[in-house]
Amino acid sequence: RFANDLGRAVGGTVGFEALHADDAGAAIADYAARTRASVVTMATRSRMGLERLRRGSVTADVLHRAPCPVLAITPHLVVVD
Repeated sequence: RFANDLGRAVGGTVGFEALHADDAGAAIADYAARTRASVVTMATRSRMGLERLRRGSVTADVLHRAPCPVLAITPHLVVVD
């Protein structure tokens, strides 16, 4: 549903794909190249400091490898009473 809503909002076609790989950053960048993606949109957890150094950042890896622009978004928690 998100992809369809986004596609209508931007007036284009939006797709998504679930990828499974040991090197997620490389898999995403390779997929973007194979499909000639115009942009990659990714959610980020906003890890900082030692946690980022220890676990790395897939988003940062994709930013460096992707053949197209990368839009990194931080999801927000919405609480409804």
